[in-house]
This record gives sequence, structure tokens and C-alpha cells, in this order.
Amino acid sequence: MTSYLFIDGGCVRETLKTIARDYLGDENLKLELDYHQLTGGFTKVFYYDALPGKKPDETDGDYETRTAPDIRFLEQLSMLARFHVYQGDARWRRRRGNEQKKIDVMIAVDMLTHSFRRNMDAATLLTGDLDFKRLIDALVHEGMFVTLWHPPQANKELMSAADERRQFGIQSVGAALAANCRHLIALPDYSNWADTVDLLRERPGAVVWDANVDGLLMVAFQDRGRWLLAWPTGPGRVQTVGHAAPGFLQKYLQEVEGLAVPDHVVAMLQQPAD
Repeated sequence: MTSYLFIDGGCVRETLKTIARDYLGDENLKLELDYHQLTGGFTKVFYYDALPGKKPDETDGDYETRTAPDIRFLEQLSMLARFHVYQGDARWRRRRGNEQKKIDVMIAVDMLTHSFRRNMDAATLLTGDLDFKRLIDALVHEGMFVTLWHPPQANKELMSAADERRQFGIQSVGAALAANCRHLIALPDYSNWADTVDLLRERPGAVVWDANVDGLLMVAFQDRGRWLLAWPTGPGRVQTVGHAAPGFLQKYLQEVEGLAVPDHVVAMLQQPAD
């Protein structure tokens, strides 16, 4: 199957910034991706972005210095096998910062053209912008199978327009970090058990909390320097997810599993063990 991926670069940048803020406590921390790892399985990848707009009080020299890393990044990306990079325009607005221009039009034209020519059998669009709903509608009506790769907070109307949905969040980013950033994010580990009794027998630890969360009986305990949360996922099956940082685990479970672990439980887990 010939599968093309179309990436809204602004969406990737904002998602990385959100993850740095929510999971690492520093939105200015620059996370970098291994794009070969991220885009494995796609026949071609089309990346769209724009350089930051020049500020009114900024000199040409200062602007060139500020945008030099962005230019290097786009140049390096364009040299990767299967990758094609296209730049739009950006203008600086005092109240709203950078505003990208032409990106949505470029993506729409390219996706529709490849669809009409049947260059691809399936298309994936990585974005969270509701403005792309009409484009997805048109592609679906044309008979193209469309996957939306979206950030966790994407609009439901946008998500429902696609044939298939895939979340672009902590899991996607954590699994595809560049080598120099891999030490920053450790994803939780999963395991499955027949029941909670069997779990605690094999991985003994003091249960510090248990409660009904969203209709599920959840149990929290510490094991080998990591905090584990366990809950039933079906008859005769208990799933655990573990991580060294309770706060990270709380955000992860909310985003990935849709489970809301109460704040007081996280505060309890963060207390030094006796």
C-alpha cells in the first residue's frame, strides 16, 4: 500500500512545547524528534512549516540569528529520504505572535492533487487544526482512506471527519525522541495479570491506595522504586502501568487511558516512603 503522510509543522512544534510544559515543567525546553523513527511505514512524507515572522523592532541581523536554527532544521529535514519540505509565510502580530499563512492551502492542494491522481492508497494528516475538516471531508468523499494523527486536545468534529484516528501525544513523541533527548522522557511500562491477588503475589508491595475511578477499581502500590497503578481491563485480566514519577503517571493516564487519578493520590504517592 502506498501511504503518504502530510505534517503540519506548527502542530508538531506546539505539541512538543505542550509536552515539555505538562510533563517536564519547562515549555522552553526544546524536544527534538527522530523523524525516521516517527514516520516509519510511510512511502512519502510532506512537511509544511513557515519561518517565524520578523518583529517590528527587530534588525535584519537579529532576525537572521533568531531564525538560523529553524532554517538548519528545515534544510536537514529536506535531505532525509522520503521527505519533502515546503515553506509558507509567517507574519508577526504583537498580540498573537506568529501567524502562518498559506500552509493550509498548500496542504489542501497537495493532498487533493495526490488523491485525484491516485498517487497514494491512503493519506495521513498530522494536525489539530479544525480548518482542515473540509479538506478531510472532501478526501473521504473522493474515496481516499484518511487517518487523522492529532494532538490530544483536537476538536471532536475534526476527529470524526476522518476514517481513522491516531493520537499524536506523549506516546508518539516519547517513542520517537532524538538520541540527545531520550534521557528526558521515560514512558511508563505496561504488564498484564490474571488478577490483583496474582499481581501482588508476584510483585509484592504495600498497597497505599485503592478506589473506584471512572467505574474501575484501581490499586496503587510501590514496587522496586516505581509506582504502579493496576485496574481490571476485562474478565480475568488486570493491567498495570508503572513509572518512577507519580505526577508523570497521572498526566499520562489521563491522556492515554482517559483515567483521572485524583490529585490527592498523587500527593500521597509523592510522600517519602517509610
